[in-house]
Amino acid sequence: MNITLNIPEETQEVYFEIAKERNITKEKLMEEAILEYLDDYKTALKLREARLNGETGESWQSVKKELGL
Repeated sequence: MNITLNIPEETQEVYFEIAKERNITKEKLMEEAILEYLDDYKTALKLREARLNGETGESWQSVKKELGL
């Protein structure tokens, strides 16, 4: 699928810089960014659904403790 996206010049510069730093094509960087966003979005939907169903997760304090923060 081909997608045309108009983004501000400042954003383009950062985008080009990151692709160059990572030594990957701009297309590959965009693909990775979209996939990462979609994965985060799906996770957020699952967490929202769990919260609406009354499920509780880990407290922020326990997460920080587990990570040593």
